[in-house]
Amino acid sequence: MPETSAARPAEPADEPIVLDEAMERFVETWGAMGASWGIPRTMAQVHALLFAVGRPVTADEVVEALGISRGNASMTLRRLEEWHLVARRHRRGDRRDFFEAEQDPWKVLRIVVEERRKREVDPLIAALEECRRDGDDDDGGFNDRVGRMIELVTFIQRLGRHVSRPDSGPLLELVAAFLEQEDPRP
Repeated sequence: MPETSAARPAEPADEPIVLDEAMERFVETWGAMGASWGIPRTMAQVHALLFAVGRPVTADEVVEALGISRGNASMTLRRLEEWHLVARRHRRGDRRDFFEAEQDPWKVLRIVVEERRKREVDPLIAALEECRRDGDDDDGGFNDRVGRMIELVTFIQRLGRHVSRPDSGPLLELVAAFLEQEDPRP
């Protein structure tokens, strides 16, 4: 005999997202920061909202909390999933999708560094290598200067690869300790 809805335990009702003033500022600040880093403002704000709330939420809750369109929310959540910053969750007996942000800030850093490296640094190195390859050897040192730029960007690429590894904790601790040192320059 099939179970009736009355016999199944009820899922707890979703509580609407209520952002206090500090959480609203966090979402706005994270959105502005993302925009300055070349990440769409809405993408950063949706990530900040999910991070701040700290629980799985539906796309409709994102729409309501941020006042964005359903299409914008869906597209943004999909991009955040592609970046591995947000995971889609399911609840038994509920057809809706729930979305939850990664809550470990260091893991978020590793993910963002890796995604930016793949999307920006790797193509930059390829373009610089093409410029050097196509450059004239009698160009007043252009190929040498581009070569030094490639070395710098390759260093950044390698650093990004190390930072984005799951076992990068010791490296990050070393960098943090280094950055806490007093700058000896006058």
